[in-house]
Amino acid sequence: MPSLSGSGLNGGVVFFGQGHPLKLMHDYTDLFTINVTNLVAGDPTQIFFRSTHQDRYLLCINKMLCERALLKDLSPWEKLELRPALPGNHYCFYIYGPSSDAMSLGPSSSPLPICFDEAGGCLVQALPVPGCQPAVFTLQTASSALLLQEITDLIQECAKQRFQFSGLNNLLNLQRVACRGTAAGEHSVEFQKLTRKRDAEEEQLVFLQDHLAFLEEQLQFHTHNAGATDGIPESEENSSESCRSKSSIRSKRAMKPDYDHEFLRLV
Repeated sequence: MPSLSGSGLNGGVVFFGQGHPLKLMHDYTDLFTINVTNLVAGDPTQIFFRSTHQDRYLLCINKMLCERALLKDLSPWEKLELRPALPGNHYCFYIYGPSSDAMSLGPSSSPLPICFDEAGGCLVQALPVPGCQPAVFTLQTASSALLLQEITDLIQECAKQRFQFSGLNNLLNLQRVACRGTAAGEHSVEFQKLTRKRDAEEEQLVFLQDHLAFLEEQLQFHTHNAGATDGIPESEENSSESCRSKSSIRSKRAMKPDYDHEFLRLV
């Protein structure tokens, strides 16, 4: 599950066309948040993505999906189009953007899709070819993504804690066998000390497992109430949306509160 972040500087033929290319990340720790605007309600050909932190529009420069580096004003270059990736499925879709050849300063009337380049492991704007097919996106809320990241980290912590507890429990069992027939036996200071240490590790494991179960319940509740994904705009109620893929870009849906964003993620 990669995500996207902006870095570097990319120049192109677009007037004042410099931007920061979006790169794939591999976790939820540094998601690139965006606002999504649908200028014409219910029209998926009038979509604009704008970065949350810099308030700059996304566009394609030199066949790369970028965050504009200089201008904040809206232009035809920033207009993106969402197309269903599967018939009847409004949750998974492709992103198309304006394109231009080297001799033109204006966008063409035939937008090109954002593709995933398997060899380079990056997103590019290009005609589909083997090894570089249109990237399939869908929406996921940032709050659920952060929960997923916390759950992932906690699962690893539980595994580590379980290993520590099992090791001490096995050692304690060996000590119990060795103490049989001795005068002190299980009442020895060393045995009692090891028992307390084992019990403390067990309590910590139970605490972590309970917290993990709580987070999983929260994720299920969040998914049930907010929806795991949102789709291509169909009406005024859901006219401001984005998508998901093998990479991630966060976005903010217009109808949702400011504290919860969504992000693009590659399927």
